[in-house]
Amino acid sequence: MFSDQLTFLAANYTADCLMMSDNFDFADEAVADAIAFVADDSRPPTHDETETAIAALS
Repeated sequence: MFSDQLTFLAANYTADCLMMSDNFDFADEAVADAIAFVADDSRPPTHDETETAIAALS
């Protein structure tokens, strides 16, 4: 019943909090882009979009 994956809503909320924080310094541009990607709550990302975002962090 439980999964080791973070739900999109939980990740989205956390990313929104990080984006709104004035005192948070991102490690690099790829991390900032990934957080912005997850913070976008206009719609959940597709599987392909998620795989592309994960690959950009590797």
